[in-house]
Amino acid sequence: MSPAQLSTLLGRILSESADWQRPLDGFQNSQLKSACSIARHLTTELRDGPAVAARFRHDLTRALGDAGTDPERRAVAAALAADAEMGVLGAVLADLLHAARRHPGPQTDALRDRIRALLRDLADAEITVLSDLTRPTTGGHE
Repeated sequence: MSPAQLSTLLGRILSESADWQRPLDGFQNSQLKSACSIARHLTTELRDGPAVAARFRHDLTRALGDAGTDPERRAVAAALAADAEMGVLGAVLADLLHAARRHPGPQTDALRDRIRALLRDLADAEITVLSDLTRPTTGGHE
């Protein structure tokens, strides 16, 4: 879920909880515990997510090199230049990887392998971010 979706869900749970009768039943208690979990995940994503995405974009730009006339590479380069959302970037990357499968060759294979490695690194970094929920937040001062 995106940070905006998590925020919306968190707000909905907290708003509804204001009208719940006390003491809370088991379901309501679970809902509030889920809201706490959502808040921790959201905090972590907002704190560390932009740096992870920026590193991926930087590494991808370097791996892509000169896009030349290849339409898929140009689409990825354009998405990077426009600072497109990660979903948009992912879609044009998928097109590039699909084209690389259709037209194999030493340079294409090397680029495909490098992009796959970057995507693996991105997934690992996201998992690390989300698993690091115990790191305290200090209002931006660490």
